[in-house]
Amino acid sequence: MAIYGYVRKGFPNNETEQLTSVMTYSCDELFFESSSLLEATELAELISRLKEHDSVVVASLKVFGMNLQHLRPILTQFQQLKVRLVSIIDHVDTEIDTFFYPLFDVFSEVDFDCKSERIKQQIVHAREIGKNVGRPTLDDPTIEQIYSLYHEYKWSMRRIATECNVSLGSVFKYTQEKQAKVVS
Repeated sequence: MAIYGYVRKGFPNNETEQLTSVMTYSCDELFFESSSLLEATELAELISRLKEHDSVVVASLKVFGMNLQHLRPILTQFQQLKVRLVSIIDHVDTEIDTFFYPLFDVFSEVDFDCKSERIKQQIVHAREIGKNVGRPTLDDPTIEQIYSLYHEYKWSMRRIATECNVSLGSVFKYTQEKQAKVVS
């Protein structure tokens, strides 16, 4: 049952404060994340070493630098391995607060559902006021060029995409769309 400390440089507070608080738990090993919030190489290393009933001590849950949806798989792994998570500033200790993992799942699910619904409502509202949502459609000359290069010159879709500066999906869409119109 190892005790691991995890510290991130400069976030949520300076390293010295984090180290001081984390080391009160006599950590066997310390993982120090010095890269940006976008990277978590030390966290990945920490997770790879975890065994059942180990402990992870952090100054604050903020050191993970993730939103609820990104943090959820990590905490799910912790829960499956029965890892004790201690967050000093947040007053979380999963050994005492046995409800933490299930409650976190509920909150992250609610967060995901609310964000999803909010995005859907924003799309509906944008369409109602006449805004185009999604990728812009291609102009007619480009569509004609795609069709011609594919059907008359027998170019590959990849070559057409490169030549016309469009995505491969657009080439496929407009070659198939035209064929459907011709058949009808």
